[in-house]
Amino acid sequence: MPDFDIAFQDFSPEADTDIKGTIELRLLGSCLRAKNDPQSVARVLDIFRLLHALGDDACSLEWVATIYRYMAGTMDIEAEVVQNIAQKTLSTSKRDTVMTLAERLHHKGLMEGRQEGLLEGQQKVLQRLLAKRFGDSVLDIRVQERLRAASPEKLDTWAERILDAATIDDVFNESRTA
Repeated sequence: MPDFDIAFQDFSPEADTDIKGTIELRLLGSCLRAKNDPQSVARVLDIFRLLHALGDDACSLEWVATIYRYMAGTMDIEAEVVQNIAQKTLSTSKRDTVMTLAERLHHKGLMEGRQEGLLEGQQKVLQRLLAKRFGDSVLDIRVQERLRAASPEKLDTWAERILDAATIDDVFNESRTA
């Protein structure tokens, strides 16, 4: 029978013990601790110092990319602050990886925000058109939920149907063609 020692790690922000093990294990533990303290710049600095200790090979750069994406999704720190820490602590290749990911995530966020804004605009316009055509009383919670859950294509179809629909049910009738 194998004889294993069990070691427990405390990942809470209040823990005063160092995380032990290989660099990869310390990185994982530090990420978990940082997630529990999402506004701590010191946690980000600790993680980047560990990333600095990794080599500059492809596997290490993958670690950098994975951890940066994780931090971007869990930490509540300005991107510029994280990029400044990367600038000061990481090698050129790791820093370039972080900067490229930061640009991609920023661009993706802008695109998603733009799409959400367009969808919200479509929903509001259709809601106003329905109220104008059939009266405010038709905009009950079910209609509003239906508008929020609809795809952009479905909203376009309903907007076209408003032009010749006799009732609000005609607008949403799925057996009807546009």
